Amino acid sequence: MKSFFLVFLLLLLSSCSSVYNGKNVSGPDEFVLDSYKIKEGKYAILEMEGTTYDELSDSLLQEYVDTICEDDVLQIVVYHPKRDDIVTAVQKISSSIGFRVTDGKVYLPDLPPVEVISLTLKQASDAICRTYAKEIEDMEVFVSYISI
Repeated sequence: MKSFFLVFLLLLLSSCSSVYNGKNVSGPDEFVLDSYKIKEGKYAILEMEGTTYDELSDSLLQEYVDTICEDDVLQIVVYHPKRDDIVTAVQKISSSIGFRVTDGKVYLPDLPPVEVISLTLKQASDAICRTYAKEIEDMEVFVSYISI
């Protein structure tokens, strides 16, 4: 019986603990509000910590447009169902050395120079296609970078 009383007394004493009554006590409502801020993301967490941040300017949020520059080397592929001679010539040059942008232009076989500087790859493809359309109909042109 004595051992039973001793175990009971130890359990009773170990279950009693002091309640923290400091000034940083938060209730469930603060916990819920903080969890909503955490859900909002990094800036809400920084705000909770007291850290301020600057808004990004609109100029930094502009999408980068990749344009062709001087000395870029382009791979140009053309397709025409009947003009294998042009397709083969362009393919050989494109696969061996590529087409370097010189003075803002590319020089393709049997075509006048095509201005491609400051154009996107799609715009350059359209410009080459329009130049070919003056000579040959139904020419398809594909442009990509070999090196920049």
